[in-house]
Amino acid sequence: RIEVHNAGRSNYVGQLLSSNDFEDQRLTEQALLQVIQNEELSCVQSSIFGYLFYADSFPDLVNQVEIDSNAVTNQAMYAWRYDFAGPQDLFTIEIPASWTYSELSRDFTEIDSFFSPDQHAVLQFITYDDGEPVSQAEAGLFALELLRNFYAEDVEVTSDMVQPDGIERLTWNSPLGGYRGVSFFESRGTTFLLFTLIYDNLYEELYRDILNYIISTYDVS
Repeated sequence: RIEVHNAGRSNYVGQLLSSNDFEDQRLTEQALLQVIQNEELSCVQSSIFGYLFYADSFPDLVNQVEIDSNAVTNQAMYAWRYDFAGPQDLFTIEIPASWTYSELSRDFTEIDSFFSPDQHAVLQFITYDDGEPVSQAEAGLFALELLRNFYAEDVEVTSDMVQPDGIERLTWNSPLGGYRGVSFFESRGTTFLLFTLIYDNLYEELYRDILNYIISTYDVS
């Protein structure tokens, strides 16, 4: 799973509680809040003083800034990425750092989703395990049912192939929805895995390279 490390106020409060100043005291919530507010006020005052001290220099700095649009153009799209591990480490994949993550767990199903900042592309991982063995044939029927009921009622599968690693790949599109996608599914004992990426047709060229790269990093255990 994703590990989130919060280096913000919680650590600061923890340091306060463990400091010598409060070693022999029992702080009430109100007293602790006052300490934090005083510290924040001190930070604000320091920031204002710093701004006033350097304010006269800002116009000169701004006027000296040079913009090189070619440097940005040559940069890889979503160059900052991190490794994401699925439930029980069933798979790993690289995810762009700026994509928004959401998780939904219900009964025997877990859904991990990642949305691009402009909302024109999404990655989704569905993991289902009810303890009963799932054959590859059943997995295929399940995948098609999910595509039609979950992604697009008018789904048209344009390609169906089994990869050398045994994972089945479906390429599909939704004429009415104006988007298309690629889905990878497999059965592993009692577990069904479905990895789907979707993007709007108008943004295919923009997202083609990054999505192909993400697919290349998809690694099942």
